[in-house]
Amino acid sequence: MDLLKLGRILWRRVIRPRLFAKDPEEAHRVAIRLLERFESSHLLRILGFLYRSPFSDMPTSVGGVRWRNPAGLAPGLTKDGRGIAALDALGFGAISIGTITPSPQPGSPPPRIFRHYDDHRGTLHLVNRYGIPSEGAMRISERVAAAHARHRIRASLIFSLGPNTATLEKSRGSAILDGLINDYSLAAAFLLPVIRGDDAIQVNISSPSMTRLHDFIPSLPDLLGTLRERLDQMMAALNNSPLSLILKISPDHQPKDYELIVKAAAASRFNAIEAFNTTTDMNIKSFYRLNEEGGVSGDALTALALRQTKTLAQIIQEAGAPLDLIASGGIMNIQDALMRRNAGAKAILLYTGLVKNGPPLIYDILTAWHATK
Repeated sequence: MDLLKLGRILWRRVIRPRLFAKDPEEAHRVAIRLLERFESSHLLRILGFLYRSPFSDMPTSVGGVRWRNPAGLAPGLTKDGRGIAALDALGFGAISIGTITPSPQPGSPPPRIFRHYDDHRGTLHLVNRYGIPSEGAMRISERVAAAHARHRIRASLIFSLGPNTATLEKSRGSAILDGLINDYSLAAAFLLPVIRGDDAIQVNISSPSMTRLHDFIPSLPDLLGTLRERLDQMMAALNNSPLSLILKISPDHQPKDYELIVKAAAASRFNAIEAFNTTTDMNIKSFYRLNEEGGVSGDALTALALRQTKTLAQIIQEAGAPLDLIASGGIMNIQDALMRRNAGAKAILLYTGLVKNGPPLIYDILTAWHATK
């Protein structure tokens, strides 16, 4: 029996059934503890032997930096930078950490994530209203520094930043914009010491748990422009090159909103757009009978995300904007990944597809990506 076949059997018959038998948030905690156990037990090579693709070293330029390969991990799995060496051993080209807030916050009260899995149809939908729980940028920076000291992390790291809930709840008028800029800047300042040349900062303006973020689309030129200036000043003080910046957006906007987003991101010298976060589209939730409040990911998001990726790619092309497109949301299998690439994406980020199909999905996508270049 070859090692990959063994890895598939372990995922399908042992690991996934045990995780799916648990409450979704507890399953998440168990998965992170399992990754950390591989790290502390010096068993990272086993993960590589079982799951890493022979094409994991497929250098790809994304947002002006070099990813190990075009298949990365989306934000949400390792919210606080735990287990990144084990995730790196699986062969990801980039690993997103976060969403990270400047100060620690607990997020929404549980229950705050809901799993809808249909084994007969082979579908998985997740609904989450986490509210961005975070240990805070300082603690996460310390954890990433410790990981670098113990392991060689070959994947690029994407630090996904968001504002503290209090900033949105307590601020009014123009003070909200100032508060957002300060929160993103402060979080970045804590993280700068651990950011390497091929890492990136992501600005998340799309959390479904923070609906007021969506109201700032008209203010994006001021938000992104000021943020870029501040980050450039921080990097210049450290004698470092400007950061690669990624803007993470929602799939629930109209084309005119995407036009404004692309224009603002390009004018502010952002390097890439991650499309997309979860959806709160009520038609999708009604069709799939997803009654919980929160953002939807998984198979229910696939068609919308593909359609909006095509729209966004066309807008970027017509604007002549120097922005790479990173696809995420509803990428559940090889076909989904290749269709996003054909729609204009330079790379992809996985999350719910990984929950459903496990580490073999990384292997399969990279193999197909290489075969169809």
